[in-house]
Amino acid sequence: MKNLNYPNLHKYILSLLQNLLIDDPHIEASILLKYFIKEKKITEDSNLSLSNQSFLLEIMQKRSLGFPLQYITQEVNFYKSKFYVNSSVLIPRPETEILIEQCIEFIKRNKIKNPNIIDIGTGSGAIAITIAKEISGSIIYAVDISKQALDVAKINAKNNDVVIQFIEGDLFGDIDCNFDIIISNPPYILTNNIKNLQQEVLYEPVLALDGGLDGMDMISKIINIGINRINKNTSSGIFIEIDPQVLSPLRKTLSDLPHNFKYNIKNDYSGYPRILSITT
Repeated sequence: MKNLNYPNLHKYILSLLQNLLIDDPHIEASILLKYFIKEKKITEDSNLSLSNQSFLLEIMQKRSLGFPLQYITQEVNFYKSKFYVNSSVLIPRPETEILIEQCIEFIKRNKIKNPNIIDIGTGSGAIAITIAKEISGSIIYAVDISKQALDVAKINAKNNDVVIQFIEGDLFGDIDCNFDIIISNPPYILTNNIKNLQQEVLYEPVLALDGGLDGMDMISKIINIGINRINKNTSSGIFIEIDPQVLSPLRKTLSDLPHNFKYNIKNDYSGYPRILSITT
């Protein structure tokens, strides 16, 4: 790296990524270059110091071990906004945008004014914050059992200029009210499948991934408690991101729903069942 300078930085990063068989090395090289330049305040006439070169080498070593790009740059684009992330939270993914879209469409179609909303397992806060930006007047509680995750979510709420009530706790926390909307991207990976996940995913918090032996630990609790915590006098709904592998036990839970509830399962961009909605 001793001859490394600004003009050949991109080429150097790209070559390393190509050796790692990264799916989109050109895009990723541009992202990492932008991050490196910003962090170290590199200019076109800069000669890279040993300290800067060491920092770049550290980045590339992390990436070579499968450390997620988003954790390196501590940033992810999601639903029109940028969010800060670190290894205390799941990295928001496009599938979760579908979850939000379904929720927002339901609120608007039913003309729910100032909806009372709870986001269970908020993580980075991406779901709660996005809905707050899209639905004016919404009252949103965001619950997570992880204080470290809530610290991230609070940073994101401040950066996106929204007011969210963050609560450290499990499921519905100690919130003493009913809701128009219950929404969650809960842990839903089968315990025995955790070890088979992509290397990058294994760096994400297992607490936010492991859904138990059948993937339904959290999902079933949210449904069974949730049907008694949504408003009965107005249109209301429960929106949950799921994994296709939970469909069999999920259908048993859904078959036991009271007759006044209806449900729908929407596919994701790859055609897999992904978004469960239960509505009145």
